[in-house]
Amino acid sequence: MPDPPDTPSPKSPTEAEASEPLAMTVDPCLVPILEHMHGSQPPLRSMTPQEARAAVANFPRPKNPRTTVAEVRELEIPGPASSIPARLYLPDPENRLPLAIAFHGGGWVVGDLDGFDSEARLIAAGAHCNVLSIDYRLAPEDPFPAAVEDAFASIKWASEHADDLQSDGRNLALVGMSAGGNIAAAAAIMARDHGIPGIRHQLLVYPVLDSDIDRPTMHAFSEGLVLEREDMKWFWNLYCPDLEARKDFRATPINARSLAGLPTTYLALAALDPLLDEALDYGSRLKAAEVHTEIRVAPGLIHGFFSYGPICPAAADEVQRAIDALRASIHGNH
Repeated sequence: MPDPPDTPSPKSPTEAEASEPLAMTVDPCLVPILEHMHGSQPPLRSMTPQEARAAVANFPRPKNPRTTVAEVRELEIPGPASSIPARLYLPDPENRLPLAIAFHGGGWVVGDLDGFDSEARLIAAGAHCNVLSIDYRLAPEDPFPAAVEDAFASIKWASEHADDLQSDGRNLALVGMSAGGNIAAAAAIMARDHGIPGIRHQLLVYPVLDSDIDRPTMHAFSEGLVLEREDMKWFWNLYCPDLEARKDFRATPINARSLAGLPTTYLALAALDPLLDEALDYGSRLKAAEVHTEIRVAPGLIHGFFSYGPICPAAADEVQRAIDALRASIHGNH
């Protein structure tokens, strides 16, 4: 269906303004995080992948009381190479709710179910849906296309076993953050091509959609923030070292031949993020393909803001907007 006009708040930049974001400053709430990050440890790219995983696991997170979810189950999903660990969050086990299949961030190299636990609980409670969090294989041990193959296998299995997950298989959503957004976007295209039914929404939070590290925002925000340009080089070289393979839409969804027929999409973006330009381009392509798309660029926020709601009211507001859009879409109110 045709898109309604975007209605950003007065403080939100338009997409045109977002292409010149240097005048914007980081929300003061987030400055201590950046100071701690750049003062307490070397960059992840200077570590081995194993060291980076340990560093991320031990990195202090904003204090966030765990959102109450009625039931949590540990699962194993059949995968293309091995079983895929997953975690199912059920906010209301007595009812068959829509299901969001979620993919954590971490540059395809770091991240796990525990690191995404707070976000999964928040989505389950806020959107009143079940959440299936997927622990896809990581690089460099399992490089491209392992992660997206695990994602597609998980989506197919969840669609076929929705009853076992106490979920409504007619109301599925894909959720992904950063590299998880890359995986979700690619898997959504694969699901469309394979006719997997019921996927009504994709929530892509500051996703990786291209491998071009020479876009303007890649240079504008190359240093000093949570995600740096050199980090993206490191992640891409570990995940997909074959430059030719990066042209595959499963690695770079922006290279898909067509985006027509994809589910309703909400792009939750940070104005001060190296990945901003590629996400704006992807959003434009979705709209051109007549996919119902909402693009939200959060002023003053940085990559990773979905985790910073407990200490940053602006981040909490953006998280709530994204969750509200997901809830409206999967409950039939968009």
